[in-house]
Amino acid sequence: MKGFWHYPPYGGDDLDFSYRVHRAGFKIKVIESPGTYGRFRRGIRELMKQQFGWGRGYAHVIARYRNEESFWKRYRWSRAVYLLLNDFAYLCPMLAAMLAPLKGLLLALRLGNWQLLPYWVLRRYAFLFGMLIELRNAFTSQGSTGS
Repeated sequence: MKGFWHYPPYGGDDLDFSYRVHRAGFKIKVIESPGTYGRFRRGIRELMKQQFGWGRGYAHVIARYRNEESFWKRYRWSRAVYLLLNDFAYLCPMLAAMLAPLKGLLLALRLGNWQLLPYWVLRRYAFLFGMLIELRNAFTSQGSTGS
């Protein structure tokens, strides 16, 4: 299994590792870990930079697993998504990010917190921008590495 994916250097390795562990037959659970530290971004600029980088890393995940149906089924999207997109299920994260204003509105309504709306839209669009900027490089890199 070889552990974490050292490429790309700005994200995607944790998702890749988790999927490979799952594929190897291990169960994955979310566990509570009291006393752990989470580094929250102190401002909009830091948040946008983080999300942009995560989007760049996710572009490489898309390129790597675009043809692996079992990877995309792990998301457990609606059956309609899989029927409509079929071999293009990997486009769903991009489409979801494009619909950030709608998702943000639904979250704000459900949680009764309107301050969530601009935060949600900004972070999802920064993620989308990172993905879109990096996709060509990701597909080119995956083509040359063969995996």
